[in-house]
Amino acid sequence: MAFLIAVITAVLVCCDLGQAAVIIKADPSHPFSPWPSNVITYRLGPDFVEEEITSLTTAMEQITKDTGNCIQFKRDVNVSDSSDVPFVLIRKDLGHNVMARICSADPGFNALLQNQRGKGQVAVMYGGGADEGSCLGAGRERDAMRLLVNILGLQNEYLRQDREDPPTPSIIFAKADDQGRNDLIDDSLAGENIFGRVNTLNANNSQIISPFDPLSITMVRSDRFAKSPLKKVFILQPGVEVGVKAALSVQDCAALIYMYGKYCPEKGSGSRPTCSTNDPYATGNKPEISIGVIPAFDANGNPI
Repeated sequence: MAFLIAVITAVLVCCDLGQAAVIIKADPSHPFSPWPSNVITYRLGPDFVEEEITSLTTAMEQITKDTGNCIQFKRDVNVSDSSDVPFVLIRKDLGHNVMARICSADPGFNALLQNQRGKGQVAVMYGGGADEGSCLGAGRERDAMRLLVNILGLQNEYLRQDREDPPTPSIIFAKADDQGRNDLIDDSLAGENIFGRVNTLNANNSQIISPFDPLSITMVRSDRFAKSPLKKVFILQPGVEVGVKAALSVQDCAALIYMYGKYCPEKGSGSRPTCSTNDPYATGNKPEISIGVIPAFDANGNPI
């Protein structure tokens, strides 16, 4: 309890907030940590099309904007040589032309992987329209940002270890067992255990420093990955909605500044923001309407 209070106090001092999210565990025994810089160097693998690259860079720019230019992404056009500068290689497959079924990324920086290979860490991100596992392209803006903040060390809210704790669970699943949940997932993602207890975060790899944040960019809709939009994998407590905007929530911003704010000055370019003054949900939980696109919502406010 004393440790949790100390962490929350640190967040208050850093960001004028009492909330952050679930972040990677800051412990020498855990192989992952925040990156050693607020500027994340990345490389792109082959075969990306213009739409995918645009989607990716737009997501990066949004994270930079939402953190007051603190978090930045820098592309390295070198795609083959080793590097002394840590980087993440973003590619469309698992290697050796093995296609992925879902986008994935390491949860933060891993010095061992970087030093062993000199080839950086790997994140899998790709577009695919109706492909449920894709995270780039139109309609996948939140997914792209979710994968990028995963790379930064922000963990997924839907996997937090206290999500089903009684007496008031944050997430109420339609099925109690992993197999039942998997049966509700799109057939293309069978075996991924996306919402399974086996993939739930734990005290060995993450630390909770705030209550559940349904508006987090790392939280997904109840029908995301579902086999049928009419059969949701889970519901939330009455009156609680999942965020729909392609933007960091206040807690997301605070978590990233908590991890990377020490690299950013308090004033001037790249300064640490007061996250609460840039709350994208201050005007409500509806996405901005793009020209020519009129979003539709179901009875629960979820985009369809």
